[in-house]
Amino acid sequence: MYKIAIALLLAATAAVAQAAPPQATSTPRSFSSNLVEKRQGPTYSDINCAGFVTPEIIPIKDLVLAGERAPNATRFSTGDVIYLTGPGITVGQKYRLVRRVKDPNKNELFPGQQKLLKKMGGMYADLGIVKVNYIDHDIAIAKVEFSCESIVPGDLVIPFVDRPAPVFSQSDSDFQKFAVPKSDVTGQIAMAKDFDSFVATGAKVYLNIGSNEGLKPGEYLRVTRGYDPAKEAPIDKLSEKASMWEETREKMPTPTPKALAYLPHRGIGEIMVLSVTPTTATGMVILTLEDMHLGDQVEVPATH
Repeated sequence: MYKIAIALLLAATAAVAQAAPPQATSTPRSFSSNLVEKRQGPTYSDINCAGFVTPEIIPIKDLVLAGERAPNATRFSTGDVIYLTGPGITVGQKYRLVRRVKDPNKNELFPGQQKLLKKMGGMYADLGIVKVNYIDHDIAIAKVEFSCESIVPGDLVIPFVDRPAPVFSQSDSDFQKFAVPKSDVTGQIAMAKDFDSFVATGAKVYLNIGSNEGLKPGEYLRVTRGYDPAKEAPIDKLSEKASMWEETREKMPTPTPKALAYLPHRGIGEIMVLSVTPTTATGMVILTLEDMHLGDQVEVPATH
């Protein structure tokens, strides 16, 4: 009888062990994320609405005169019929509409900005593309085939030159924040479209280097930022006045702001060149690790 009881107890214990859930192991769990910083390529609108800076002065001779519904409508966009005037307009041709623009804010966002912009030339906004259907009494009737923003009387008409889309490839390589520069050729982000002070992926920027330095559409440029106090934006200089003292530390020398000038430049992101002149370039930000600032440095690849 005693042996039978022992056998039944062992059988019951085995059944409970089989029904019990498996014990958790001590192996740590690994976590992963699908968040990847992707490079963003340019679209048709990006290329044709980026604007540009050029040392050449566009003459004020061929202009937008009015629209089909004048005087009740003074702003025009895709699909509207508008009237053009000027000696350089012919039937059947396409034209690009542009506007010379200026930043009413004269405060410099980095040391030497105004002097640099003056040297680069005039800044122009891209407004759209039109095609002239016919001319009546020296007035050209055109249709807006594509518009970037509102077109108004007085905007400039220039010959249409196609801007081919640069070849864009979505690189899987990681962006190296502290990569060694591959070239001694550098430039600066002098201004951004719409006068933005800070830019991120998709923004259009204007550089103070161009085809004279070997730049061409489709070029990839690395954007970096240093720590030299002499090149800091005025707002960043305020941080130099903050105390670095730690009350629990024994008295030791504290690094001066001048020592920051010797720190390595850190990578901020990448720019793709959309168009160039001999001395300037328009680029699109395709990758950012943090917000870019006007005045940030761009590095030209070593292939030049």
